[in-house]
Amino acid sequence: EVETMNRPEIRILAYSLRLSDEKERNEYLQQAFTKLEEMDDFVEFVREGVGYLSNGGIDLKTSMPYENLSKMKNILKEVEQIRNRYLG
Repeated sequence: EVETMNRPEIRILAYSLRLSDEKERNEYLQQAFTKLEEMDDFVEFVREGVGYLSNGGIDLKTSMPYENLSKMKNILKEVEQIRNRYLG
């Protein structure tokens, strides 16, 4: 928590990755952001992470399972949909 205090997007992503139920995750993501800027920061953070991991950023020694990349892609889509609904 101390290491992520200034980076809420890390905390939001970590918690979202733990949620296996898509509906529960979507409900969490809908309430996780109080400002559009926070949502934009999160989208950019996850997009960069997906790009990094998709381009060979996963090392066999890492503790991050490959399934998290798929979950991150889903989380990115969900937040982008929430953002688009918010913007109308």
